[in-house]
Amino acid sequence: MTRFFEPKLPHPLQSWANARAKTLGHAFSSLLFRADGAPRALIAALLFDRYRRPRGGLGPLVFKKPGVPRRAFALWMAGADAGLASIVDAIDWPAPEGGPCEAMLIVDHWSEPARHLLAGLSGHRRAGALVLEGTAPAPAGSLASLAARLPRDVLLAALARRAAREQIGYAVVMGRQGPMIAEALDLAGVAVVIASASDEASLVDSAGTHAAERLRRESELILSAERRRFIPDETAVTADDVTEMVQDWRRRRRRGEPISREKLRRPYAGFHPLIYAEHHADACINGRRHPLAHWIETGMPRGPWAQPVILPSARPVPSTLKVALHGHFHYVDLLPEMLERLSRNATRPDLFLTTDTQAKADALRAEVIKYPAPVAVVVGPQKGRDIGPFFTGLREPLLNGGYDVIVHVHGKKSLAARRDIGGAWRDFLLENLIGSAHPMLDTLLARFAQDPALGLVYPDDPHLIGWARNGRIVGELRVAMGLTEPMDGFVDFPVGNMFAARPAALRPVLDLDLSWNDYPAEPIPDDGTLMHGLERLLPMAVRHAGFSTAVTRVPGTDWD
Repeated sequence: MTRFFEPKLPHPLQSWANARAKTLGHAFSSLLFRADGAPRALIAALLFDRYRRPRGGLGPLVFKKPGVPRRAFALWMAGADAGLASIVDAIDWPAPEGGPCEAMLIVDHWSEPARHLLAGLSGHRRAGALVLEGTAPAPAGSLASLAARLPRDVLLAALARRAAREQIGYAVVMGRQGPMIAEALDLAGVAVVIASASDEASLVDSAGTHAAERLRRESELILSAERRRFIPDETAVTADDVTEMVQDWRRRRRRGEPISREKLRRPYAGFHPLIYAEHHADACINGRRHPLAHWIETGMPRGPWAQPVILPSARPVPSTLKVALHGHFHYVDLLPEMLERLSRNATRPDLFLTTDTQAKADALRAEVIKYPAPVAVVVGPQKGRDIGPFFTGLREPLLNGGYDVIVHVHGKKSLAARRDIGGAWRDFLLENLIGSAHPMLDTLLARFAQDPALGLVYPDDPHLIGWARNGRIVGELRVAMGLTEPMDGFVDFPVGNMFAARPAALRPVLDLDLSWNDYPAEPIPDDGTLMHGLERLLPMAVRHAGFSTAVTRVPGTDWD
């Protein structure tokens, strides 16, 4: 009888009902939407205007919250601004003498305070003005003429796109519609100042310059960082990519989207932006600073959001440590790939190979007959995936084998709905842990030899995967292992469960003395099991044992 929580698989009847509901949902969806995700003509005509904006009063049917379309409409609405191109081009953009406009004043209508502010701004910058409402007839191409025939949100979206394209220094808005205009410009990445009738031009200019400098500074800070640590590929990261990343973070925070729902990818090796944002909420959430820029600006402080990064070394060097490598192979055809990767390193660790049948064990032995170091092939139950064979099947060698470091890998395949994901994921993990183009095993072992406090090294996955549905099992395991480290809302861990560790650093897990009965029988749920909980808690357990953690990063590698 297992000692830990074991989630139940859905009842067959429930699975059948869910599958039927999904089928019916797809059938109903196909009646309302085309294959490309666009609503069919009747639905589009009923819900949207010609600019793909919801018709008056129908917003709740289209948006689940302000600025966030429902999933059914999200893809189609994402291309809505593409239809604004002709409007963007039609705006009669001011062109002051001496060069492009540096400060843009946008007002509801002309007034004496607006004229006074524009004159003052012109003394500091090349300034221009746009007026949303004017006396008829308004000149063709003026903002007022466009406002007379366009929905206000369409006009503001076009104005924001044009302001961003013109790369003005900053915009100043006045009047009753100022907050609405400011929001549209801010979402487009334009620095904005909301001014009142009594504001002095010098103060407005100072505020606008500061806002523009802040946006520019964020991108420059990120681009100044160590390029080999950019993900996915340092050679592909451009200034435009970084600017868009910064602006996207600002847009999401402006809309009030909680970071708990972020689907970000890791932008920089060793850095978890969501853990950092959680610990620096005033700057990164309330102040909308991008976490990576703020972290660099503050000197890259250490904390649960940052891991030391091990980059590739120049050449293979055999390790002086006593090293073992455990490979669990449910799919024995994947062993040759691992052996080929090992051959690119100078170190030849002892091998412990595990599988679940004698026939597979014989096939594994045949593959390693010429391997120049001790090999043990062990047959065990088909339980615990790769974790059971490691922490239970090899508990004795881990505790008493005299090894300085043990590497844990497995022959990963995914035979679920996305059949191709396993190969790409396995290639990424093995490339960063053992290597091929680079001798990563030699490299990380050299770090272990250099730093006696280092207890765990694992590949730095570009995907940020959280606790998911593992709250209950994680809680039980924390109590069982005596872990006291506070839990953040997010977690950084060896996604895919391949790593290298000192046996002493694994002591909190080994002291659980897990038996085969503690692991759930196959088939298992996608989340919530003992294996999923241990995977996420491994770094915390290593720190509890008094050791540190680090990650590896081979530039240019990625998956999915």
